[in-house]
Amino acid sequence: MASRAPARFPGSRGLSAEAPLSPHLRSSSSDGMGERLRLPGLYRRVSAWSDSGEDPADWRRPSSVPGRLSERCDEWSSGSERSAARGCSEADERSLGGYSARLQGFPNRPKSLKVIINPHSHKGEAPNVYYRHVAPLFKLADIQTHVTETNYKGHALALLKECELQEYDGIVCVGGDGSVSEVVHGLLLRAQMDAGKAINGSLSPVRAPLPLGIIPAGTTNVLAYSLHGIRHSVTAALHIIMGNIQPVDACTFSSNDKLLWFGFSSMFGFGGRTLALAEKHRWMPSSQRRDFAVIRTLANLKPESCDLSFLPISNHQLSYHHKDQWQHIQGQVLNVSIMAIPCLCSMAPRGLAPNTRLNDGTMALIIVRSTSRPEFVKHLKRYATLKNQFDFPFVETHLVKEVKLCPQNVSPCGNDLYGHNGEVHSGLSEDVYPWNIDGDLLEASSEIHVR
Repeated sequence: MASRAPARFPGSRGLSAEAPLSPHLRSSSSDGMGERLRLPGLYRRVSAWSDSGEDPADWRRPSSVPGRLSERCDEWSSGSERSAARGCSEADERSLGGYSARLQGFPNRPKSLKVIINPHSHKGEAPNVYYRHVAPLFKLADIQTHVTETNYKGHALALLKECELQEYDGIVCVGGDGSVSEVVHGLLLRAQMDAGKAINGSLSPVRAPLPLGIIPAGTTNVLAYSLHGIRHSVTAALHIIMGNIQPVDACTFSSNDKLLWFGFSSMFGFGGRTLALAEKHRWMPSSQRRDFAVIRTLANLKPESCDLSFLPISNHQLSYHHKDQWQHIQGQVLNVSIMAIPCLCSMAPRGLAPNTRLNDGTMALIIVRSTSRPEFVKHLKRYATLKNQFDFPFVETHLVKEVKLCPQNVSPCGNDLYGHNGEVHSGLSEDVYPWNIDGDLLEASSEIHVR
Protein backbone atom coordinates (compact mmCIF):
# COMPACT_ATOMS: atom_id res chain seq x y z
CA MET A 1 0.00 0.00 0.00
CA ALA A 2 1.30 3.42 -0.65
CA SER A 3 1.10 6.32 1.70
CA ARG A 4 2.65 9.72 1.40
CA ALA A 5 4.93 11.49 3.83
CA PRO A 6 6.28 15.06 3.89
CA ALA A 7 9.51 16.13 5.52
CA ARG A 8 10.26 18.97 7.82
CA PHE A 9 13.17 20.05 9.85
CA PRO A 10 12.76 22.32 12.80
CA GLY A 11 13.72 19.20 14.64
CA SER A 12 11.60 18.06 17.52
CA ARG A 13 13.54 16.04 20.01
CA GLY A 14 10.90 13.59 21.10
CA LEU A 15 9.35 10.57 19.51
CA SER A 16 5.83 11.78 20.08
CA ALA A 17 3.58 11.51 17.07
CA GLU A 18 2.48 15.05 17.86
CA ALA A 19 5.93 16.53 17.34
CA PRO A 20 5.38 19.53 15.08
CA LEU A 21 8.58 19.04 13.16
CA SER A 22 8.30 15.37 12.33
CA PRO A 23 6.96 14.16 8.99
CA HIS A 24 3.34 14.66 9.28
CA LEU A 25 0.40 12.43 8.61
CA ARG A 26 -2.70 13.77 7.08
CA SER A 27 -5.95 11.86 7.24
CA SER A 28 -7.80 11.52 4.00
CA SER A 29 -11.29 12.84 3.56
CA SER A 30 -14.26 11.24 5.27
CA ASP A 31 -14.65 8.62 2.57
CA GLY A 32 -13.14 6.03 4.90
CA MET A 33 -10.30 5.29 2.53
CA GLY A 34 -7.52 5.35 5.11
CA GLU A 35 -4.74 7.81 5.81
CA ARG A 36 -1.88 9.44 4.00
CA LEU A 37 1.62 9.22 5.27
CA ARG A 38 4.06 12.08 5.20
CA LEU A 39 7.77 11.87 5.81
CA PRO A 40 10.04 13.74 8.17
CA GLY A 41 11.15 16.97 6.61
CA LEU A 42 13.39 16.84 3.63
CA TYR A 43 15.60 19.81 2.92
CA ARG A 44 15.22 21.61 -0.42
CA ARG A 45 16.91 24.48 -2.19
CA VAL A 46 16.84 27.87 -0.49
CA SER A 47 14.51 30.47 -1.96
CA ALA A 48 11.55 32.63 -1.16
CA TRP A 49 9.07 30.16 -2.65
CA SER A 50 7.13 29.68 0.54
CA ASP A 51 6.80 33.41 1.05
CA SER A 52 6.30 34.51 -2.53
CA GLY A 53 3.74 31.88 -3.45
CA GLU A 54 5.77 30.61 -6.40
CA ASP A 55 4.11 27.70 -8.16
CA PRO A 56 5.42 24.36 -6.79
CA ALA A 57 5.65 23.17 -10.39
CA ASP A 58 8.75 25.34 -10.62
CA TRP A 59 10.50 22.99 -8.18
CA ARG A 60 11.08 20.67 -11.09
CA ARG A 61 13.18 23.19 -12.97
CA PRO A 62 16.87 23.02 -12.12
CA SER A 63 17.84 26.26 -10.50
CA SER A 64 21.02 28.18 -10.01
CA VAL A 65 22.98 26.97 -7.05
CA PRO A 66 23.02 29.37 -4.10
CA GLY A 67 26.46 30.93 -3.83
CA ARG A 68 28.78 27.98 -3.83
CA LEU A 69 31.14 28.11 -0.90
CA SER A 70 34.75 27.34 -1.62
CA GLU A 71 35.37 23.67 -1.08
CA ARG A 72 39.14 23.94 -0.54
CA CYS A 73 39.05 22.66 3.00
CA ASP A 74 41.67 20.53 4.68
CA GLU A 75 40.81 16.92 5.35
CA TRP A 76 42.50 14.62 7.77
CA SER A 77 41.93 11.26 9.33
CA SER A 78 43.10 9.44 12.41
CA GLY A 79 43.19 5.65 12.30
CA SER A 80 40.04 4.30 10.71
CA GLU A 81 37.98 7.29 11.79
CA ARG A 82 37.83 10.34 9.55
CA SER A 83 37.36 13.76 11.04
CA ALA A 84 35.85 16.94 9.66
CA ALA A 85 38.14 19.55 8.21
CA ARG A 86 39.68 21.89 10.80
CA GLY A 87 39.84 25.05 8.87
CA CYS A 88 39.43 26.85 5.61
CA SER A 89 41.67 29.20 3.73
CA GLU A 90 41.67 32.94 4.36
CA ALA A 91 39.78 33.42 1.10
CA ASP A 92 37.12 31.07 2.43
CA GLU A 93 36.94 32.99 5.70
CA ARG A 94 36.38 36.25 3.83
CA SER A 95 33.68 34.70 1.63
CA LEU A 96 32.04 33.36 4.78
CA GLY A 97 32.15 36.69 6.59
CA GLY A 98 29.19 37.03 8.89
CA TYR A 99 28.25 33.37 8.36
CA SER A 100 27.40 32.73 12.00
CA ALA A 101 25.52 36.00 12.31
CA ARG A 102 23.40 35.23 9.28
CA LEU A 103 22.43 31.86 10.70
CA GLN A 104 20.80 33.60 13.63
CA GLY A 105 17.94 34.40 11.28
CA PHE A 106 17.11 30.68 11.07
CA PRO A 107 15.83 29.80 14.55
CA ASN A 108 14.63 26.35 13.54
CA ARG A 109 17.93 25.13 12.20
CA PRO A 110 19.31 21.87 13.66
CA LYS A 111 21.93 21.77 16.39
CA SER A 112 22.60 18.02 16.49
CA LEU A 113 22.48 15.51 13.63
CA LYS A 114 22.83 11.77 13.19
CA VAL A 115 24.73 11.19 9.92
CA ILE A 116 24.49 7.84 8.12
CA ILE A 117 26.97 7.26 5.26
CA ASN A 118 26.90 4.40 2.77
CA PRO A 119 30.63 3.99 1.98
CA HIS A 120 29.87 1.76 -1.02
CA SER A 121 27.58 4.21 -2.78
CA HIS A 122 28.60 5.10 -6.37
CA LYS A 123 32.23 3.89 -6.49
CA GLY A 124 32.76 4.62 -2.81
CA GLU A 125 32.43 8.40 -3.22
CA ALA A 126 30.05 9.04 -0.31
CA PRO A 127 32.65 9.36 2.52
CA ASN A 128 34.72 11.81 0.45
CA VAL A 129 31.63 13.85 -0.42
CA TYR A 130 30.71 14.15 3.24
CA TYR A 131 34.10 14.72 4.87
CA ARG A 132 35.40 17.08 2.21
CA HIS A 133 32.36 19.15 1.28
CA VAL A 134 29.69 18.78 3.97
CA ALA A 135 31.38 18.21 7.34
CA PRO A 136 33.30 21.54 7.22
CA LEU A 137 30.02 23.42 6.68
CA PHE A 138 28.35 21.63 9.58
CA LYS A 139 31.37 22.57 11.73
CA LEU A 140 31.15 26.23 10.71
CA ALA A 141 27.45 26.17 11.56
CA ASP A 142 28.27 24.74 15.00
CA ILE A 143 26.23 21.60 14.37
CA GLN A 144 27.18 18.56 16.43
CA THR A 145 27.27 15.35 14.39
CA HIS A 146 27.45 11.65 15.16
CA VAL A 147 28.60 9.74 12.07
CA THR A 148 28.06 6.07 11.25
CA GLU A 149 29.26 4.34 8.09
CA THR A 150 27.12 1.36 7.19
CA ASN A 151 28.82 -2.02 6.76
CA TYR A 152 26.11 -4.09 5.11
CA LYS A 153 22.70 -3.89 3.46
CA GLY A 154 20.11 -3.34 6.17
CA HIS A 155 22.63 -1.76 8.59
CA ALA A 156 20.87 1.63 8.52
CA LEU A 157 17.53 -0.06 9.18
CA ALA A 158 18.93 -1.95 12.17
CA LEU A 159 20.60 1.23 13.45
CA LEU A 160 17.40 3.29 13.34
CA LYS A 161 15.46 0.62 15.20
CA GLU A 162 17.78 0.99 18.21
CA CYS A 163 19.08 4.57 17.94
CA GLU A 164 18.22 7.11 20.67
CA LEU A 165 16.56 9.50 18.25
CA GLN A 166 15.61 11.98 20.97
CA GLU A 167 19.28 13.02 21.11
CA TYR A 168 19.13 14.50 17.60
CA ASP A 169 17.31 17.21 15.68
CA GLY A 170 17.43 15.29 12.42
CA ILE A 171 18.89 12.44 10.39
CA VAL A 172 21.22 12.97 7.43
CA CYS A 173 21.71 10.27 4.80
CA VAL A 174 24.78 10.39 2.54
CA GLY A 175 24.31 7.99 -0.36
CA GLY A 176 22.14 7.12 -3.31
CA ASP A 177 18.45 6.37 -3.74
CA GLY A 178 18.73 2.91 -2.18
CA SER A 179 20.36 4.32 0.96
CA VAL A 180 17.73 7.04 1.27
CA SER A 181 14.95 4.50 0.82
CA GLU A 182 16.36 2.32 3.60
CA VAL A 183 16.66 5.27 6.00
CA VAL A 184 13.13 6.46 5.19
CA HIS A 185 11.80 2.96 5.79
CA GLY A 186 13.67 2.79 9.09
CA LEU A 187 12.35 6.15 10.30
CA LEU A 188 8.73 5.38 9.46
CA LEU A 189 8.96 1.83 10.80
CA ARG A 190 10.42 3.19 14.04
CA ALA A 191 7.50 5.62 14.32
CA GLN A 192 5.03 2.74 13.99
CA MET A 193 6.84 0.70 16.62
CA ASP A 194 7.14 3.57 19.11
CA ALA A 195 3.44 4.31 18.71
CA GLY A 196 2.57 0.67 19.36
CA LYS A 197 0.94 0.35 15.95
CA ALA A 198 0.58 -2.96 14.14
CA ILE A 199 2.99 -3.44 11.25
CA ASN A 200 0.62 -4.70 8.59
CA GLY A 201 -0.79 -3.71 5.25
CA SER A 202 -3.71 -1.79 6.71
CA LEU A 203 -1.64 0.27 9.14
CA SER A 204 -2.65 3.76 10.18
CA PRO A 205 0.52 5.75 9.41
CA VAL A 206 2.29 7.60 12.22
CA ARG A 207 4.50 10.65 11.87
CA ALA A 208 8.18 9.91 11.61
CA PRO A 209 10.04 11.19 14.67
CA LEU A 210 12.63 13.33 12.86
CA PRO A 211 13.12 15.14 9.55
CA LEU A 212 15.56 13.76 7.02
CA GLY A 213 18.35 15.53 5.15
CA ILE A 214 19.71 14.01 1.93
CA ILE A 215 23.29 14.50 0.71
CA PRO A 216 23.35 13.09 -2.87
CA ALA A 217 26.21 10.66 -3.37
CA GLY A 218 24.72 7.98 -5.62
CA THR A 219 24.27 7.33 -9.32
CA THR A 220 20.84 8.76 -10.12
CA ASN A 221 19.88 10.61 -6.90
CA VAL A 222 16.23 10.85 -7.91
CA LEU A 223 14.97 12.21 -4.60
CA ALA A 224 17.72 14.85 -4.33
CA TYR A 225 17.07 15.98 -7.91
CA SER A 226 13.34 16.16 -7.26
CA LEU A 227 13.91 18.24 -4.11
CA HIS A 228 16.65 20.61 -5.26
CA GLY A 229 16.60 20.43 -9.05
CA ILE A 230 20.31 19.64 -8.94
CA ARG A 231 22.79 17.04 -7.69
CA HIS A 232 25.01 19.18 -5.49
CA SER A 233 26.13 18.21 -1.99
CA VAL A 234 26.83 21.77 -0.79
CA THR A 235 23.36 22.95 -1.85
CA ALA A 236 21.83 20.06 0.10
CA ALA A 237 24.03 20.82 3.12
CA LEU A 238 22.96 24.49 3.14
CA HIS A 239 19.30 23.47 3.23
CA ILE A 240 20.00 21.28 6.22
CA ILE A 241 22.01 23.97 8.01
CA MET A 242 19.22 26.53 7.61
CA GLY A 243 16.48 24.08 8.53
CA ASN A 244 14.51 24.41 5.29
CA ILE A 245 11.74 21.83 5.20
CA GLN A 246 9.88 20.35 2.25
CA PRO A 247 7.04 17.88 2.80
CA VAL A 248 7.35 14.83 0.55
CA ASP A 249 4.86 12.04 -0.09
CA ALA A 250 5.84 8.42 0.49
CA CYS A 251 4.05 5.15 -0.26
CA THR A 252 3.51 1.87 1.55
CA PHE A 253 3.93 -1.42 -0.28
CA SER A 254 2.14 -4.43 1.17
CA SER A 255 1.03 -7.93 0.28
CA ASN A 256 -1.49 -10.17 2.01
CA ASP A 257 -1.94 -7.52 4.70
CA LYS A 258 1.79 -7.53 5.47
CA LEU A 259 3.80 -4.33 5.20
CA LEU A 260 6.79 -4.79 2.91
CA TRP A 261 8.33 -1.36 2.53
CA PHE A 262 7.92 2.40 2.65
CA GLY A 263 9.15 4.10 -0.52
CA PHE A 264 8.65 6.68 -3.25
CA SER A 265 8.53 4.82 -6.57
CA SER A 266 8.09 1.36 -8.05
CA MET A 267 8.21 -0.38 -11.43
CA PHE A 268 6.84 -3.73 -12.53
CA GLY A 269 7.65 -5.39 -15.84
CA PHE A 270 10.54 -3.95 -17.84
CA GLY A 271 11.82 -1.83 -14.94
CA GLY A 272 11.71 -4.74 -12.51
CA ARG A 273 13.28 -7.28 -14.86
CA THR A 274 16.08 -4.89 -15.83
CA LEU A 275 17.01 -4.43 -12.17
CA ALA A 276 16.79 -8.17 -11.46
CA LEU A 277 19.21 -8.86 -14.31
CA ALA A 278 21.58 -6.11 -13.15
CA GLU A 279 21.62 -7.60 -9.63
CA LYS A 280 22.86 -10.90 -11.06
CA HIS A 281 25.88 -9.10 -12.56
CA ARG A 282 27.05 -7.02 -9.61
CA TRP A 283 30.64 -7.94 -10.45
CA MET A 284 30.40 -5.48 -13.36
CA PRO A 285 30.99 -1.72 -12.90
CA SER A 286 27.70 0.01 -12.09
CA SER A 287 27.38 1.98 -15.35
CA GLN A 288 28.24 -1.05 -17.50
CA ARG A 289 25.93 -3.24 -15.46
CA ARG A 290 23.02 -0.86 -16.00
CA ASP A 291 23.58 -0.59 -19.76
CA PHE A 292 24.04 -4.33 -20.12
CA ALA A 293 20.81 -5.05 -18.23
CA VAL A 294 18.79 -2.58 -20.31
CA ILE A 295 20.08 -3.94 -23.64
CA ARG A 296 19.66 -7.56 -22.60
CA THR A 297 16.12 -7.00 -21.30
CA LEU A 298 15.17 -5.15 -24.49
CA ALA A 299 16.52 -8.04 -26.56
CA ASN A 300 14.29 -10.44 -24.62
CA LEU A 301 11.39 -8.01 -24.32
CA LYS A 302 8.09 -9.68 -23.52
CA PRO A 303 4.84 -8.44 -22.00
CA GLU A 304 3.57 -9.42 -18.55
CA SER A 305 -0.01 -10.61 -18.04
CA CYS A 306 -1.52 -8.99 -14.98
CA ASP A 307 -4.66 -7.80 -13.22
CA LEU A 308 -4.42 -4.11 -12.34
CA SER A 309 -6.87 -2.19 -10.15
CA PHE A 310 -6.58 1.46 -9.15
CA LEU A 311 -8.55 4.13 -7.32
CA PRO A 312 -8.45 7.25 -9.53
CA ILE A 313 -8.40 10.88 -8.48
CA SER A 314 -10.05 13.65 -10.46
CA ASN A 315 -7.49 15.62 -12.47
CA HIS A 316 -9.34 18.88 -11.91
CA GLN A 317 -10.37 18.83 -8.27
CA LEU A 318 -8.14 16.05 -6.93
CA SER A 319 -11.21 14.75 -5.15
CA TYR A 320 -11.27 11.12 -4.14
CA HIS A 321 -13.68 8.66 -5.68
CA HIS A 322 -15.53 6.17 -3.55
CA LYS A 323 -14.31 2.62 -3.07
CA ASP A 324 -16.90 1.24 -5.47
CA GLN A 325 -15.30 3.28 -8.25
CA TRP A 326 -12.14 1.25 -8.53
CA GLN A 327 -11.09 0.81 -12.14
CA HIS A 328 -9.80 -2.51 -13.47
CA ILE A 329 -7.43 -3.39 -16.30
CA GLN A 330 -6.62 -6.93 -17.34
CA GLY A 331 -4.19 -7.84 -20.06
CA GLN A 332 -0.58 -7.60 -21.16
CA VAL A 333 1.73 -4.75 -20.21
CA LEU A 334 5.39 -4.03 -20.85
CA ASN A 335 5.84 -1.83 -17.80
CA VAL A 336 3.83 -0.35 -14.93
CA SER A 337 5.25 2.57 -12.91
CA ILE A 338 3.79 3.91 -9.66
CA MET A 339 5.42 7.17 -8.51
CA ALA A 340 4.69 9.36 -5.49
CA ILE A 341 7.19 12.04 -6.58
CA PRO A 342 8.25 13.42 -10.02
CA CYS A 343 11.48 11.34 -9.98
CA LEU A 344 13.74 13.81 -11.76
CA CYS A 345 17.29 12.82 -12.65
CA SER A 346 19.95 13.68 -15.22
CA MET A 347 18.62 10.94 -17.51
CA ALA A 348 15.02 12.19 -17.26
CA PRO A 349 14.95 16.02 -17.10
CA ARG A 350 11.13 16.13 -17.11
CA GLY A 351 11.01 13.38 -14.52
CA LEU A 352 9.75 9.82 -14.73
CA ALA A 353 6.38 11.07 -13.49
CA PRO A 354 6.10 14.78 -14.36
CA ASN A 355 2.36 14.89 -13.62
CA THR A 356 2.73 14.35 -9.89
CA ARG A 357 4.18 16.66 -7.22
CA LEU A 358 6.26 16.22 -4.09
CA ASN A 359 3.37 16.49 -1.65
CA ASP A 360 0.02 16.76 -3.41
CA GLY A 361 -1.32 13.47 -2.05
CA THR A 362 -1.38 11.71 -5.43
CA MET A 363 0.53 8.94 -7.13
CA ALA A 364 1.22 8.73 -10.85
CA LEU A 365 0.24 5.42 -12.43
CA ILE A 366 1.91 4.93 -15.83
CA ILE A 367 0.87 1.89 -17.86
CA VAL A 368 2.79 0.86 -20.98
CA ARG A 369 0.76 -1.73 -22.84
CA SER A 370 2.17 -4.36 -25.17
CA THR A 371 3.67 -2.92 -28.35
CA SER A 372 6.54 -3.57 -30.75
CA ARG A 373 10.14 -3.29 -29.58
CA PRO A 374 10.93 -0.28 -31.84
CA GLU A 375 7.93 1.64 -30.50
CA PHE A 376 8.86 0.83 -26.90
CA VAL A 377 12.42 2.01 -27.51
CA LYS A 378 11.06 5.31 -28.89
CA HIS A 379 9.07 5.70 -25.67
CA LEU A 380 12.17 5.07 -23.54
CA LYS A 381 14.28 7.55 -25.53
CA ARG A 382 11.73 10.30 -24.90
CA TYR A 383 12.62 10.29 -21.19
CA ALA A 384 16.04 11.78 -22.00
CA THR A 385 14.45 14.70 -23.87
CA LEU A 386 12.00 17.47 -23.06
CA LYS A 387 9.33 15.88 -25.25
CA ASN A 388 6.25 14.21 -23.80
CA GLN A 389 7.22 10.58 -23.16
CA PHE A 390 3.56 9.62 -22.78
CA ASP A 391 2.45 10.78 -26.23
CA PHE A 392 2.02 7.25 -27.57
CA PRO A 393 -1.20 5.27 -28.13
CA PHE A 394 0.08 2.38 -26.00
CA VAL A 395 0.86 4.56 -22.94
CA GLU A 396 -1.76 5.74 -20.46
CA THR A 397 -1.38 7.74 -17.25
CA HIS A 398 -3.62 8.22 -14.22
CA LEU A 399 -3.48 10.14 -10.95
CA VAL A 400 -4.40 7.64 -8.26
CA LYS A 401 -4.67 7.06 -4.54
CA GLU A 402 -4.23 3.28 -4.46
CA VAL A 403 -3.06 0.56 -6.82
CA LYS A 404 -3.30 -3.23 -6.69
CA LEU A 405 -1.31 -5.34 -9.14
CA CYS A 406 -1.29 -9.12 -9.41
CA PRO A 407 0.29 -11.25 -12.18
CA GLN A 408 -2.51 -13.20 -13.88
CA ASN A 409 -1.04 -16.64 -13.38
CA VAL A 410 -0.53 -16.04 -9.65
CA SER A 411 -3.10 -16.62 -6.95
CA PRO A 412 -4.05 -13.33 -5.22
CA CYS A 413 -3.66 -15.08 -1.87
CA GLY A 414 -0.13 -16.31 -2.49
CA ASN A 415 2.46 -15.29 0.10
CA ASP A 416 5.91 -16.00 -1.30
CA LEU A 417 8.03 -12.89 -1.24
CA TYR A 418 11.09 -11.27 0.21
CA GLY A 419 11.97 -7.68 0.81
CA HIS A 420 14.75 -5.12 0.43
CA ASN A 421 16.58 -6.15 3.58
CA GLY A 422 17.07 -9.64 2.18
CA GLU A 423 14.83 -11.29 4.77
CA VAL A 424 12.84 -14.18 3.36
CA HIS A 425 9.22 -13.81 4.40
CA SER A 426 8.31 -17.23 3.00
CA GLY A 427 9.69 -19.89 0.71
CA LEU A 428 10.14 -18.50 -2.78
CA SER A 429 8.28 -20.30 -5.53
CA GLU A 430 9.36 -20.48 -9.15
CA ASP A 431 6.75 -17.92 -10.18
CA VAL A 432 8.22 -14.82 -8.58
CA TYR A 433 8.06 -11.42 -10.23
CA PRO A 434 10.67 -8.69 -9.73
CA TRP A 435 9.73 -5.17 -8.62
CA ASN A 436 12.03 -2.16 -8.71
CA ILE A 437 11.30 -0.11 -5.59
CA ASP A 438 13.50 2.98 -5.31
CA GLY A 439 16.27 1.15 -7.14
CA ASP A 440 16.14 -1.91 -4.86
CA LEU A 441 14.88 -5.34 -5.84
CA LEU A 442 11.79 -6.91 -4.32
CA GLU A 443 10.51 -10.23 -5.62
CA ALA A 444 6.91 -11.29 -5.07
CA SER A 445 4.57 -14.01 -6.24
CA SER A 446 1.37 -12.42 -4.97
CA GLU A 447 -0.61 -9.21 -5.30
CA ILE A 448 1.15 -5.99 -4.31
CA HIS A 449 -0.95 -3.19 -2.86
CA VAL A 450 0.47 0.33 -3.13
CA ARG A 451 -1.15 3.11 -1.11
